[in-house]
Amino acid sequence: MTLGSGNMRLTVQCPAGEELNEWFATNTIDFFNDTSLLWGIVCPSDLPPQSPGEGFPEGVEYCWADGINIITPVRCSAIEYVDHVMTW
Repeated sequence: MTLGSGNMRLTVQCPAGEELNEWFATNTIDFFNDTSLLWGIVCPSDLPPQSPGEGFPEGVEYCWADGINIITPVRCSAIEYVDHVMTW
């Protein structure tokens, strides 16, 4: 089944004969890898640094806490936030 089939439910359905948890884990890892690759393409490392609270969309405040190293949420820029999420 492909995305061009016109039926999104069938496209994202676990194929017959596949173990659901294994299928879900594999697709989650694939989604992360694809997202990481896309982020690496659209966000070059030579962007000027941003201050906390800056980013897209304008006016959105990004805060991060991982519950282990950073308990109380701290303000960060959009780029820092995505970096935190992708390395968490």
